Amino acid sequence: MAFEFWFDFTFEGYIITTVIAIYIVAIVAALFSVFFSRIAQNYITLIGSLVPIVVLLSYCSLKYLVGELFAILHPLMLTIGTFLVLIAISTIFIIYRMKQEKLVDLI
Repeated sequence: MAFEFWFDFTFEGYIITTVIAIYIVAIVAALFSVFFSRIAQNYITLIGSLVPIVVLLSYCSLKYLVGELFAILHPLMLTIGTFLVLIAISTIFIIYRMKQEKLVDLI
């Protein structure tokens, strides 16, 4: 299916943009897994908490964030905002956990 894009991409620009989007999604997934692995008591809890996150990120990223990246089907700010929200949430989780660990180290 051919999409119309918000920007006039060349093939090279589309490939570079897609690779950057995949890297962003991979880094967000890694930060979520780091956060949940630090709070999980055992492997079963870790797997149980990461499976829904992996399913959600896989579905959203393959269909919406990477597959239809900057397509006119979706508002431009929604796509950019989704990336920013994912980055912000994962960064906030990691910063929160690091502050908790520093507090525990002091006590």
